[in-house]
This record gives sequence, C-alpha cells and structure tokens, in this order.
Amino acid sequence: MAASRFPILRGPDAQQSRVQDNVQGVLAPVARALQNTPIMGAASPAWIRPTLLNGFGAPAVVAPPFDDVAFTKNALGEVWVKGACSHAAGTAAFTTIFLLPLGYRPSRLRQIPVSGSAGAAQSVWVLPSGEVQNRILMAAGVSLYPEFSFLAEG
Repeated sequence: MAASRFPILRGPDAQQSRVQDNVQGVLAPVARALQNTPIMGAASPAWIRPTLLNGFGAPAVVAPPFDDVAFTKNALGEVWVKGACSHAAGTAAFTTIFLLPLGYRPSRLRQIPVSGSAGAAQSVWVLPSGEVQNRILMAAGVSLYPEFSFLAEG
C-alpha cells in the first residue's frame, strides 16, 4: 500500500480532518472580517460625503442639526447611509439624490423607507447602478432623513 501524500494532522480519521478543513475554510474569512470591526477594537470606518445631485442639498433649517448625507461600509460588507437632505424647489419622484460608488451598491433594487419632514411616508430606491433616488414626489423645502443600511453586493 502506497503512503499518502498528505499527512494526517488531527488524528486517525481522515474524513473528520476534511470536515474540519472545510469548516475552517468557511469560518476563517468571517473571523478575519470580525477582527476588523469597531466592536473588536478596530477603528470605525470613515464616512464619505457624496456630491448631492439635481438640486438636492442640506436642509435650510434643521433643528436639531442633522449630519450631512454620508455613507460608509463596514468590514462585513454592510453599507450605512445617514444624514439629511432637501430640495428647495421640490422635485418629481425618481430623482437621483446621489450616487454610490462601485463596491457600495446592491445587486438588485432596494426600496427603503426613510423619514421626511412633511409628515408623509417617504422612501428611497437604491439601484444596482449606485443611484439613490427619492421614490415619492417632494414639495418645496421638504427634507429627507435617510438612515438605513443594506448589504453591498455590487
């Protein structure tokens, strides 16, 4: 009988060793990602302020003050969006507010509820192209307060 090219490292049961290797292959990348999270002592990821498009800007009057629109991505691939924006003249539905760069996009369309200053239900669409759009017609001076997250897949 020919000797195996692969030594048995964890005991006499080769099947058990292969199972352990498979489990380790899945868990090792997850463990490395967790080590890079703030909860494990790593620095918090930097917030990126996008260029607001199509007449969107910071709200004229905000009390209490909100953050400017910004986004970040953590070590687990979750994109987080925060802040406040408004449209002074009002705008139609499906107007692009800002663009997310490659690596910060979903693979499929996401419709996400957000708060709005007019008391009406609001939502945004996050498209695979990176566009973040208001979903509902906005009256002049209405503010949106996007505070949401999703898994970056694109």
